[in-house]
Amino acid sequence: MLQLKVRGRINLIGVVAALGLITLLCISLFHLSSIMHRDIERSTRQAVEAARSVVVHYHDEEVAGRMTRAEAQRAALGTLKTMRYDGTEYFWVNDLHPTMLMHPTKPEMNGTDLNNYRDATGRTHFVEMAQIVKTKGAGFLSYHWSKPGQKEAQPKLSYVAGFAPWGWVIGSGVFIDRINGAIFDAALYLSALALALGFAATGSALAYNLWLARTPLSVVPYLVSFGLLPLWVAAGVGVPLERVALAP
Repeated sequence: MLQLKVRGRINLIGVVAALGLITLLCISLFHLSSIMHRDIERSTRQAVEAARSVVVHYHDEEVAGRMTRAEAQRAALGTLKTMRYDGTEYFWVNDLHPTMLMHPTKPEMNGTDLNNYRDATGRTHFVEMAQIVKTKGAGFLSYHWSKPGQKEAQPKLSYVAGFAPWGWVIGSGVFIDRINGAIFDAALYLSALALALGFAATGSALAYNLWLARTPLSVVPYLVSFGLLPLWVAAGVGVPLERVALAP
């Protein structure tokens, strides 16, 4: 009867531990997703702010009289056109009309009126970006955009910031699948870790039950092959002590 009670308690501990690991995994993934979204937003915002500082530099050249406005704007657009971060991420510039002034990967859009330009969902995102700059100065916007190697437009998150002296909107963004891919990789890692801990807990319970059942020596090689012998030995050490403590 004592063995049955102890075995039941060990099994219960294993079940509770497994449920706890699953709950912890779900909470960790949710928290990780939130952190990664914030990190992507922060890095994108910082990149756009860096691009804006380039425009500020050339505006200062205009104000100092060392360049005309046309020269300063042309130099600013030329510099932004070549700038990249995180390998392939780029910047574009449109005005508040909005009209595309410079797009490094879609040069055919340069000079295009963007009022009727819509994404795959029918959203006039460039108009909304101009409105964000007019009302708040800067901000984020989600929409769909064509991605190299993909047949269909993919969700994208972009940050836009205005430059009032020239009436410009400077923007850059990242595809959401980049974030989702990173979360998926983290999920695999955490799942593997939880599985390993689960096996350890299950192995401990199994070793304990095998000892209580007076496991024959022929089972020991199997315990060794599964890495459970140390747990089995540890469990075997604990049982006699428990029996001594419970002895009348």
